[in-house]
Amino acid sequence: MLPCQLEARIEKTVQTIDAKTPPSSRPLQGLTRADISSRFERALASADGVVGAHCVHELWMRGEMSINIERALERLWARAAVSGPRMAADALHRMAAHRV
Repeated sequence: MLPCQLEARIEKTVQTIDAKTPPSSRPLQGLTRADISSRFERALASADGVVGAHCVHELWMRGEMSINIERALERLWARAAVSGPRMAADALHRMAAHRV
């Protein structure tokens, strides 16, 4: 399978993520950790705070080590906090408040 075909297949298994997508819907739940990491890197590259926040949230829900969540939050804030909508900022604040 070509990478573009694989990407298209993955895209079909995930619901659309926008500023109205609640974190509790866990739109990335069906993806592998590698897929989520790839989406996270693309979100950083395009300063997409919403998708980035959903990636971090999904990893957090899966029990990712807190140091990795901390680093991801720092990277997300540095790249997408200013450009992302308020929902992304609120989601990051909620996750930061519930860190272990």
